[in-house]
Amino acid sequence: MQKLCRECGTRKPHENFGNKGYNSAGNIKRDSVCKDCRSLVNRRFRLLYGADGQKQCSKCAHYLNWDCFRRKKQDGKLYLHSSCNACNKIGWDKWVANNKEHYKKVKKQGQDLLHSQHKKYERRGITKEQYDIVLESQEGLCAICQEPPNDGQSLAMDHNHQTNEFRGLLCKECNRALGLFGDNINVLTNAVTYLKERGSYG
Repeated sequence: MQKLCRECGTRKPHENFGNKGYNSAGNIKRDSVCKDCRSLVNRRFRLLYGADGQKQCSKCAHYLNWDCFRRKKQDGKLYLHSSCNACNKIGWDKWVANNKEHYKKVKKQGQDLLHSQHKKYERRGITKEQYDIVLESQEGLCAICQEPPNDGQSLAMDHNHQTNEFRGLLCKECNRALGLFGDNINVLTNAVTYLKERGSYG
């Protein structure tokens, strides 16, 4: 399995990323930056914010550890936000207090979307976390054509129509093609033979 490094933008095996504990599902959480880039990021942070591992918040003026600040990507490189997480939380709470009705509406929309998404995975017998694991293992590409999905689309969760067993992630075109061929290996083999004999452009 591979993971995308937020610093260099390269997909690398999970072993190339540091262990940051475990998530609620009991899976290992990996650092967002690979081990090769971690020293580069730390060096950049030391040059920008000081060698003591702390940074001054632009709002409360306190010097806090780097972990107290969110990361942001700029010009393809990681930096720290100017204000700390605590100050951002205070600002967010004030905004919510002043925009209660709008917040309730947006939150309800988000909850409905999250619920519908989880239902979508449940219908295929997997969880969102399992979907993400398969997506990473396929490097975001269709398992058949090895191409990314079209803009604005996600890979379809292909399944066995008889057992309803989840099989993998396919682009809409390949998923539809399998359905049109009835998931029939003999028919697909005949199609391959036909293209070999009559010509193909694949």
